[in-house]
Amino acid sequence: MAYVERRLGYWKQAETRYLKAVELDPRDYQLWRSLAEELFKPERRFPEAQAALDRALEISPNDDGAITAKADVFQEEGRLTESANELARLPKDSSDNYLMLVRAFQAMQERQFDTAISWTERITKGLKPGQPIGPSKIVALIFQGYCQEWAGRPNEARATFEFVVESIAPTPGSPITPDSRGTRSFLALAYAGLGAKQAALDQANQAVADYENDAVVKPRAEAWLAKIQTRFGDFDSVIAALPHLLEVPGGVMPGDLRYGPFWDVLRKDPRFEAVVHRLSSTTSK
Repeated sequence: MAYVERRLGYWKQAETRYLKAVELDPRDYQLWRSLAEELFKPERRFPEAQAALDRALEISPNDDGAITAKADVFQEEGRLTESANELARLPKDSSDNYLMLVRAFQAMQERQFDTAISWTERITKGLKPGQPIGPSKIVALIFQGYCQEWAGRPNEARATFEFVVESIAPTPGSPITPDSRGTRSFLALAYAGLGAKQAALDQANQAVADYENDAVVKPRAEAWLAKIQTRFGDFDSVIAALPHLLEVPGGVMPGDLRYGPFWDVLRKDPRFEAVVHRLSSTTSK
């Protein structure tokens, strides 16, 4: 019921269900992780998310997944030092895709783009054109392509973005079925990386429309649309959208807005700086 109510946008009702679930089964490690990652984090209730993950760690001490989730929550809040401390607790040779993505995201936010690429390549190595690609690998490819661009490796970035397009839409007009991971948004990001403005905006806008009735995935699609609009210089639309994206559950997160390279071209815009300043003032209270 909680999962369904989240997608319908009934966040308060979903919270009631989650809390009832953990009341009925307080030793269920996964329930505490789900409460943290699926409810408190998208609602930007970061201290409560960390407390729920601490409960998970009481049940399963030193669990890599819960520690990774703690790092993830710190990143979303914009506390990169605390996130780095959590990641340092985990084995460097772990092959867990979630952990490697969080490590890549940490390096990306710290502007260590070559390091970020090295983490994504551990996820994407061995991929071949035409084979099905899981959600973590698609995300890794998108991070990889943009980090290659920001690291001054444009030829590698283009190859990565072309691989994403070929994997998702091998022929022009290929039908894309909306799914829980928002695949169309990643196709839009790949087109944006290739400089195909209209194709990128068409796919990004369609992704928002695809999830009109999904309160979990739609805000993510709206956030990616804003980043694509930023890339192509439509700053007015992005500035107008930011208040909503910073309010709706699962939209733009404080850490992303403060440190994300996607927003760098906006950082000298006084309107954007005012939004970041207000955000910092609010979250520091």
